[in-house]
Amino acid sequence: MKNLSKVLFVTSLMLGLSSTAYSALASRGVHLEQTSRDRASDTVLLSQGRVFCLVARIRTGQLAVRFSPGGESRAGLNNGNTVRVLETQGHWAYIRIVDGPTRELNGVEGWVNSDYLDCWTQ
Repeated sequence: MKNLSKVLFVTSLMLGLSSTAYSALASRGVHLEQTSRDRASDTVLLSQGRVFCLVARIRTGQLAVRFSPGGESRAGLNNGNTVRVLETQGHWAYIRIVDGPTRELNGVEGWVNSDYLDCWTQ
């Protein structure tokens, strides 16, 4: 576990994960293979494996899960929720909620602003 934590720490520095995201991922034993903050390569990542993200950097309120990009909100996520990205469109990601503090939302799908996601592939 100590080596995994070291790998996660180095990887988090390279990927620019927030300390909150790093701590949450380390506590879950998540293995990070790659990530992208470059929107042009999001499609490549989605084709290479399952992309998961941790909701991070929300200072007030919640991250809105919307029916369409910029559309009406259907739910809200807190920092620490884990989502799976199914599709991307610019700064928007179509996600399925997987796990986190707002567990009653697990399985719900919708669009979120991807600026509040720290992602990895599995």
